[in-house]
Amino acid sequence: MIMQLPARGPAQGVSALEIYTQLKLFAYILGQFWQEVSSGMLRADTRVAGGTKAALVIPRIGLGTGGLKGAIAVGVVRTALEVGYRHLDTAEQYMNEDQVGEGLLASGVPRTAVVLTSKYQSLHADQGGKLGCGFGVRGDVFRSLNASLARLRTTFLDVYLVHFPTPVVLRNGQLVEAHCGVGTMLAERRATVWREMIEARRTGLVSPALIHRRVNARCAT
Repeated sequence: MIMQLPARGPAQGVSALEIYTQLKLFAYILGQFWQEVSSGMLRADTRVAGGTKAALVIPRIGLGTGGLKGAIAVGVVRTALEVGYRHLDTAEQYMNEDQVGEGLLASGVPRTAVVLTSKYQSLHADQGGKLGCGFGVRGDVFRSLNASLARLRTTFLDVYLVHFPTPVVLRNGQLVEAHCGVGTMLAERRATVWREMIEARRTGLVSPALIHRRVNARCAT
């Protein structure tokens, strides 16, 4: 595969900073591409059974956006889609869903041609005002999911994951466990998350083919 950024000549007034930024974008995408090729990911797409509906086809090569921010994030997503990527991975925790959505829109690639993944975590405060303790509170999955959809400028996600099946808070750029006093209620919180993710799939906010099942296996732990 040859990946080439759109050529722009001196007559268009390209600055050295813009050239440097474009090269950084290209290097990032090229590095991810070769990492995935060397790990054997360049095989046929994965098909996930979707019950009575058509299977969801997930490209084996996807663009992870963790750590990307601002204009760089927008540019990386746009360029990745222009060179052929069709799977984007973001998350509430990454705090870049706005930029991922903007890059997708700027690329001109139809939303239905892209597999879009995001993740639930609940980094906001619960009703008691404790930051990061909203995890598993009734209705919280839908609050988080609808906020992600708005930031991504879309009406549905293809894949929705549980990032960490426990309350956490973002502190100095790092996720740490939130002290919410949940105790024995954690299993119930996880079960609530799972039920609401199933409901989100039923209502069409998430593709009927796939949601993350990890939390289901841990509901009773």
